[in-house]
Amino acid sequence: MFQGASKLKKAILSYLASRVTEEEIKENITIFNQIDKNHDGYITMKELQKGLAKKNKISQTEIETIMMSVDTDNNGAINFNEFIAATLDASIYKDYANLEKAFKFFDKDHDGEIDEKELKASLAGKEFKHIDTKIFSNVLEENDKDMNGKVDFKEFLRCMSMKLEKEASN
Repeated sequence: MFQGASKLKKAILSYLASRVTEEEIKENITIFNQIDKNHDGYITMKELQKGLAKKNKISQTEIETIMMSVDTDNNGAINFNEFIAATLDASIYKDYANLEKAFKFFDKDHDGEIDEKELKASLAGKEFKHIDTKIFSNVLEENDKDMNGKVDFKEFLRCMSMKLEKEASN
């Protein structure tokens, strides 16, 4: 899921990962700690290879692809927040109320749309230090289906592979 996700979706997942309770991610924490052998808070390529080799028959190329996808700050290792964002349970990231909260977090001026300035401001916090700040215009272009330079709630939900309740009932 995370591997093929757009940059906006990764940012949204990072936001949600920073807001979950320990109880919601108990299993994810256990897995992270099992893979992070030296317990430094980072999963290196070597640790990822060993961790995945135990569970699955997976090629070196696939492991490298996973590392590149999940390591959003491109430092060569997966930190805890990156891991949690990549392994969030669908019940958390597909929860309509969670997505509404996430949208409101990004929509700083509360006009119902997220523009580049708001996206930059939203991702300036310490929980997003691993997000590459050069991606903002690209993120908007990727998700701005009506080409107005902003992402509205409908586009935001579409990015998360959700349908508006109204659309689902029609």
